[in-house]
Amino acid sequence: NVFGFKALRALRLEDLRISKAYVKTFFGPPHGIQVERDKL
Repeated sequence: NVFGFKALRALRLEDLRISKAYVKTFFGPPHGIQVERDKL
């Protein structure tokens, strides 16, 4: 469970803030976006 609530059937993320320092450490998928889309 999340934050001590009862069992949840669904959970939706409303907002996510990622620091610029963390974003700079991620260079994206190694194969390119089209390859990643094809995998889906």
